[in-house]
Amino acid sequence: KDKGKKKNTEKYFDDKNQIIEAEPYYKSLEKKLKTFSQMDNVAPSPDLLKTIKNVLLTEIKEDVGKPFTQVMFLRASTPMMIVSGLKVLEKFYQRKEKMTTISFIDTEITIDVIKQLTQFLSAVKTLKTVNFAATKISDDLINQFLVCIPQTGLQSISFIHETFTNNAIDQLGITITKAVQLAKQMAQADIDEDKAKHEELLEQQAKSKKKPKKKKKKGKIELWDKTADEIFTNYYFLSSVTLQFCKIQPLQAVSLGKFFERAAQYLTNVNLRGNEFGAIGLGEIGAGIERCALKVEHLPVAGEKEIQKQIYSGTKQIKLKSLNLSLCRISENFSECYKQFGNGIRKCGNLTEIILEDNFINNQMMMLLTPSFILQKALTLANVPLQTDPNKVKELSTQIKEHQKRIKQVGLMVKKLNKLEKKKGKKGKKDAGKDSPERDEKDDNDKNDEMELGELPEDMDPDELMRKMNAQMEANAAKEKLLEQAEEKEEQEEPEKIEKKEGDKTEVEKDKTEVEKEGDDDGDDDGDGDDDDDDE
Repeated sequence: KDKGKKKNTEKYFDDKNQIIEAEPYYKSLEKKLKTFSQMDNVAPSPDLLKTIKNVLLTEIKEDVGKPFTQVMFLRASTPMMIVSGLKVLEKFYQRKEKMTTISFIDTEITIDVIKQLTQFLSAVKTLKTVNFAATKISDDLINQFLVCIPQTGLQSISFIHETFTNNAIDQLGITITKAVQLAKQMAQADIDEDKAKHEELLEQQAKSKKKPKKKKKKGKIELWDKTADEIFTNYYFLSSVTLQFCKIQPLQAVSLGKFFERAAQYLTNVNLRGNEFGAIGLGEIGAGIERCALKVEHLPVAGEKEIQKQIYSGTKQIKLKSLNLSLCRISENFSECYKQFGNGIRKCGNLTEIILEDNFINNQMMMLLTPSFILQKALTLANVPLQTDPNKVKELSTQIKEHQKRIKQVGLMVKKLNKLEKKKGKKGKKDAGKDSPERDEKDDNDKNDEMELGELPEDMDPDELMRKMNAQMEANAAKEKLLEQAEEKEEQEEPEKIEKKEGDKTEVEKDKTEVEKEGDDDGDDDGDGDDDDDDE
């Protein structure tokens, strides 16, 4: 079995340019990272150190010494650590051309990090993907990063749990436009250069009697007879944009529509899952795609069957293939918005997947989209919500609007449950009065109930937490009611017990006085006031 497996054939060189094994090379790279970080007066990035060590510590023997292709910076890496790590990779990593992905997750992003990242992207043209997740990157830093994209070979950019404003969305569309313009300029420049060489070759052939032999290099394509549009894809790379949970609101729908107007012709995959633009954003997306199609598609001419087909299956010049709009709070009954979206969908000639799951679209609004799904022959998969009762949909849509309010109620319930737990074990104690410490504590707790909700666990679904709190609340409410009934019963029984005790006491005293009286009568029969025993 081992004979059939391919061995790692990567070659590494030391500082003297001599071939060495993978193990000493990666150990020297680790040493250089530590030394370089000390020069910057900062500790080496623990995430990058772990990445380097994993090359040698992997359990798969065939992967030992295999160059790493992904680098991930997490919370443990400070901005200065990230800057130092990128410098080391750019200068000393001999297989940086094989790196494909850099991710920044839950770490701080500063201007120094963005500058070093842009420099790294310019040096490493093979890098395909950059991911930002929960970094709280500012609007200005997003713009500075987007500006450098046209000069790189990035194919995919991803922002998850970040904040995208109108300015950032507009800049993203402008970035794609500039990348397209730069790609066309580079394509035209190469065409002109190849055309000049071809004309020079023709002149030499005309002057010389012997025809020179054409020397074709393997993989080289002659460009002198091409157009910039024909070779455009060799110079433009960005094809996928992800903006998940980026807090895009209905007020940003216009900017979202402009983005699709600029990008639908060039992007193949757009993921907008988890935003909050609703039906208004859905309509603007469709309108933007339709405006983009009007710029690129040809008017149908009688007798041209291929162009007539584009009326039903869309234009192939719209490259969009996959569109994810799940969990975007699309629930409003705005018929015009659904019609606009349907018109835009019909213009996409390459669309194979559209996802509208986890939205609350009722049957009436879904019927407005159905003709577009039917006429859009290029569409092979449409994940849409199941048909439900309109009354149920209306009820669910109202629940979405009250979602934030319910989350705050969860916090208040948690505090109330804490109070109920403190109340356990105090069943037999009486209330010490209004001025008692317990009364003051109760007043303080009532004031605390009015405070805002703190941070809830991110992995806990609010609806699930709500259900658990409701169940526990009902159980504790029942216990509290039983306690109150028991206390009321005790309060009612106490006066009766006191009266009964007093009645028993009076009866005992009465009996005692009667006994004493009878004793006096028996002891003084002669009427002289002295006892008979004393006289005797």
